[in-house]
Amino acid sequence: MITGLFLYAAGIHLTIKANIGYAPWDGFHVGLSNKIGLSIGAVLVIVGIVIVIIVTLLKEKFGLGTICNIILIGLFLDLLFFIDIIPKAENYLVGITLLITGLFIIAFGSYFYIKSGFGAGPRDNLMVVLARRTKLPAGLCRSIIELLVTVVGWILGGMVGLGTVISVIAVGFCIQIVFRLFKFDVTSVKHETLSETYVMLRRKDVKKVKFMTGKTIIRAADYLPEPDESADLESMRLPQSQAMLLNIFGDMPDYTNKKFEKLWQEIFNAEENDIIAYCLEKGVDVMGNDGEPVSGWRDIAVMLKAIDKGLLELA
Repeated sequence: MITGLFLYAAGIHLTIKANIGYAPWDGFHVGLSNKIGLSIGAVLVIVGIVIVIIVTLLKEKFGLGTICNIILIGLFLDLLFFIDIIPKAENYLVGITLLITGLFIIAFGSYFYIKSGFGAGPRDNLMVVLARRTKLPAGLCRSIIELLVTVVGWILGGMVGLGTVISVIAVGFCIQIVFRLFKFDVTSVKHETLSETYVMLRRKDVKKVKFMTGKTIIRAADYLPEPDESADLESMRLPQSQAMLLNIFGDMPDYTNKKFEKLWQEIFNAEENDIIAYCLEKGVDVMGNDGEPVSGWRDIAVMLKAIDKGLLELA
């Protein structure tokens, strides 16, 4: 993910150095930077934070990668401008070469960043929110947003020109070429929310913390305490199913909470095979060694549903 974010910043740096017109968001950032006297990287961070606040208020989730996107791209961009190895283009031939190179580097950065699955960038989240609220196609929503930031960026003094047009048209093709090169299907990526990442980091078995992404399957039966286990006395005072939940999630369902009670009813009334398949899809095999679901398997489903819906809060 860090590699992807650095490459993304390097690509932005080159497209700005091309000096033939900035990409929509870059023009906005540069224009705002010129007006308020902060570095481009600092403006990028501030704008990212504002966007995250907006999308959070509109009930859109974000992940660890979203936060890293906001902070690190801005820092890397300022570092690259500080080092200033690449000179500003003085003619269109050099400018177009730098611009296309930058767009391909952005595409490579997008591949490494998106593949990590730690959350979409704040500007992508803004597009998703607009699409959900207006019911318009995501592509149209992106075009509306980019048109608005281009106009505002131009008013603020950001450079709009041939490079702006090329960026809007070519960036999609560059990303498509790179993704095909790596045989990467972007729709196969499930982005983690902050709550999911937090749960994973609290797991006892670090090798299995990725269960919510579906990349690793864990067996619930492996988390049942042994009869002679004495390392966790608190768990041994609990029924085995509850101890298993603590070992997997570090917590148990709070059925005094009406939302958890509603989830339980939903799972209890569903087809057993459907819930078992749902747990497996989320990376947890609830089948025991005897071929039957382990005791407390529905509670596991409740916890997974709670994580999906953002209801789970761990101390």
